[in-house]
Amino acid sequence: MNIFGKDPEKDLIVIAEIGVNHEGNVHRALDIARKARNAGADAIKLQIGSVSPNHSLERKGGKFQLTEDEIRYILDLLSVNWFASALSLEALEL
Repeated sequence: MNIFGKDPEKDLIVIAEIGVNHEGNVHRALDIARKARNAGADAIKLQIGSVSPNHSLERKGGKFQLTEDEIRYILDLLSVNWFASALSLEALEL
């Protein structure tokens, strides 16, 4: 079995967790993803979907999610392997 072109029994697989560190800014997300790829990450991990209104991030008033179009823009531009944590059932459709 290969994951991102590597054999997990023999090779180290490096995953860059972007999470919400982009704070909803597509340019910041692109910069983080580009730096991760250039540093040798095999894949990036995002969080997709809306958080509940009671979530601590929402209470702080910040936009912490990227739109589907913004995510596709980054992935198309960088041609990077990726996966995501879905924060809602709706996010599973992406």
